[in-house]
Amino acid sequence: ERSQEHRGHHTVLMEEVVHEVQEKFQESLRKLRLEQQEAERLAAVIIRKRTSWKNQMEPERHRIQTEFNKLRSILDKEEQRQLKKLEEEERKGLSILEEAENELVRQNQSLRELISDLEFRCQGSAVELLQDVSDVMK
Repeated sequence: ERSQEHRGHHTVLMEEVVHEVQEKFQESLRKLRLEQQEAERLAAVIIRKRTSWKNQMEPERHRIQTEFNKLRSILDKEEQRQLKKLEEEERKGLSILEEAENELVRQNQSLRELISDLEFRCQGSAVELLQDVSDVMK
């Protein structure tokens, strides 16, 4: 205050300035502590909600797994039923085809025998051929 450089400047006692700064800091501290308390309160709320959410999700997860296990069981049983049905259809179809094939083999053998008989008769004399016409036609 006495130096030429600072003459005319407004001056205040250091104790007064310290006191004002301390009051401002105290007010800031009070506000910051309130904000910190609010942040801690919100963190606790979030923790409770997270725990609650997890507790709600676990039964739902279990329910979904149980339902899908039931569905898998139903599908497995249905698959077995369908495969058994298909196997039975295959067995019946193959049996029918085998019978048809056997009948075809019998008919083919009969035709060969008839062809052979007719060829033999055709090679004989005309009189023999005419004598056996009624038997051959039967």
